[in-house]
Amino acid sequence: MRTREVFLQGCLFTISNLISLFLLSIVVHFPLGRVLFAVLVSGICLIAECFALFKVAQLLWRWSGIPLGMPPG
Repeated sequence: MRTREVFLQGCLFTISNLISLFLLSIVVHFPLGRVLFAVLVSGICLIAECFALFKVAQLLWRWSGIPLGMPPG
């Protein structure tokens, strides 16, 4: 069962990369497409940075030893 899941995950990853490359090759030729692509990539990066910041804050909160429902102090 695990081998099939890994194989399907690899296929999905490959297909999504090929579709992304195809769309990128189309978008590069149009100015509006370039702008939309830049906005999309910057939005994805912003979401990733917010997620990383949340995970770091969560880890620091755990290390502080304060229970989750209690305010600090």
